[in-house]
Amino acid sequence: MRKNLIVFLGLGTISFILIICLFLINPNVANIIDVDSENNQQKAYKAFGLEEEDMGIHYIKLSNLIESERNEALTALKNLKTTGSLSGGIQTTEFDETMIGEAKNNFQALDEDINKAKYKLTFEPVLLDNFYNSKLVGLNSSGILANNKYNIFYQVYDINNGQSVIELTEHYIPKNGSVRLTVIEDFLNDKVNDKPARLESLYSDRQELLYNFSWQNNQRYYELNTKKLSLISVREIANFIDLSSTKIQLLDEKEPN
Repeated sequence: MRKNLIVFLGLGTISFILIICLFLINPNVANIIDVDSENNQQKAYKAFGLEEEDMGIHYIKLSNLIESERNEALTALKNLKTTGSLSGGIQTTEFDETMIGEAKNNFQALDEDINKAKYKLTFEPVLLDNFYNSKLVGLNSSGILANNKYNIFYQVYDINNGQSVIELTEHYIPKNGSVRLTVIEDFLNDKVNDKPARLESLYSDRQELLYNFSWQNNQRYYELNTKKLSLISVREIANFIDLSSTKIQLLDEKEPN
């Protein structure tokens, strides 16, 4: 049984208690605190002096970070402004071959049945449904474990028969839940359907053009990585994901308790 307790300055799934400083990989996120609620254990975030109302997605200015975090964030912000990416143009976690391989193997193990994957989630995810001639080729669920279901969904799509690739990671982070995600406002340099977003551009190790979008839609947080797509196409895909997310969440609100 996994106990995903804390990720600091990054996003991911870990075992037991681990602190990871990842400003250059995911500097938009100040921290995520994950708890295993299966056995009704004490909420892990209480150990950090936090309450339920502190959970959810929060925004903070770079100037309000502690000094050690602020120095790293200032470097990342300079990179964003001068090179177009927080990493300074270096490919980091985007399109990791091991991660994509695991996602493809997992999808095949589920007989490529998306409903089997959705059953493992605590929320209804966004699917591209062949939008932009996309084909789902891999997926994985991770994050906090509650009733054997997870709050993070990672998908890999081939576009136009594999000419381009996208990664979509969707995080379910409800208010008064058990996860806290803090976004640094200074890194928000673009918009998705009028929602503040972070846009990065860089080249992969193979000199393939990458665009990355990150943004919030109510109780969801999205990370969209694209390879070999025009910025116009990337914006259209991001807008479609955002509109789909809005529709799903509105339907969720209308469902009777």
